[in-house]
Amino acid sequence: MLFSIDRICSLNKSRLFENICLRMLQYHGLDIVLTHSDTTSVSVEGVYPMNEDDETSIQSPSEELFRINHGHSKDYRSDLKPFKIGLSVQEDGFPISGDLLSGNASVQKWNPRTVEELSSMLSENGYEDVIFLADSALISTESLHNFALRNIQFISRIPETFNQLGRRRNIGKKRERCSVLQDVERRKGS
Repeated sequence: MLFSIDRICSLNKSRLFENICLRMLQYHGLDIVLTHSDTTSVSVEGVYPMNEDDETSIQSPSEELFRINHGHSKDYRSDLKPFKIGLSVQEDGFPISGDLLSGNASVQKWNPRTVEELSSMLSENGYEDVIFLADSALISTESLHNFALRNIQFISRIPETFNQLGRRRNIGKKRERCSVLQDVERRKGS
């Protein structure tokens, strides 16, 4: 029994969670047409002496050191230390991926990385033409370029800080994908 627990502890927990979720969806005959990814923060009190030499430090799925430290809290409580939880679900709300993130982790980096990783993982498991839904943290010039190269379909809101000229140019290239919502409904109905 202890050997099994040791082996589980040595695994990438995020990938283990994804595999369990995919097997559950497949077992119950549920499809993945649309995914929704988002983060939330959880604020905690206390002292968390985690550093790179501390054996209680936790490696996150992206192999970055997980830290409970001061960062942007969605609770607007700068006196508390947040950590973040990132979750991706399919159209019926069942989870397909999850991450624990340090309190100061950038959601502008997490969102595009998650969509790209999910796209690869889902296509490796036979899910094609999945549409990814996320908030405006998904959008950057780099992410739009990467999504276009990999033919990743997505729905998001353009952030107000986005370059207006670049925005028009990128939207123009993707105009034929504007019928994506209708396509989702059509595929769900079939």
